[in-house]
Amino acid sequence: DCRGMLLSPGFIDIQLNGAYGIDFSNGGCEEKDDDGLCMDDIFQVTTSLCQSGVTSFCPTMVSSSRHTYRRVLPLMRRARKEQQLRLQQHNTNVGANILGMHLEGPFFDLEKRGAHDERHILAPSKGIDTVSEVYGLNDNGSDMTYEDDSSPMLENIDIITLAPELDGALDAIKSLTQPSASGRGHNVTVSCGHTGANYEEGLQAI
Repeated sequence: DCRGMLLSPGFIDIQLNGAYGIDFSNGGCEEKDDDGLCMDDIFQVTTSLCQSGVTSFCPTMVSSSRHTYRRVLPLMRRARKEQQLRLQQHNTNVGANILGMHLEGPFFDLEKRGAHDERHILAPSKGIDTVSEVYGLNDNGSDMTYEDDSSPMLENIDIITLAPELDGALDAIKSLTQPSASGRGHNVTVSCGHTGANYEEGLQAI
């Protein structure tokens, strides 16, 4: 008995850069005394989204500095694990499900970057190696200290948007869309965006 109300599937938002005054690309700024995104911010978004009918979402980052990726990606991974733990404990007040990250950039055509900061735009010239280096994936050489096993990993990324005509992009796409050799990875969906690719280059990417 829905008591006169409607029962319908929830919306799945695959590109949510933030909401309710919270920016998922906020890595903090010492000059402005801004500590950046925190767990409370993330869960404020998850609990509020259901009011608009969104039941799952991909937290999305715009083209950012390497420091920001190394700060936000582990934080979002911990939030996702915390939410899953709460669900296992039958805590139903978790709000919208946190899906894998959507990383929008920074591998874009500079002239098609739109609102993205040109200081961060570059080509994935070494394919998956550049992608891993920029995002800090399994980054043992980083000066960042990660809690437990919260270091950024490809397994926590669902979508990457890039320009396929860039140097190294096709190699990156091939690596991203195949499971890892260890069998622990997963296929990342690659979206073509902020691109100046022609028809032939688009077909190659597909």
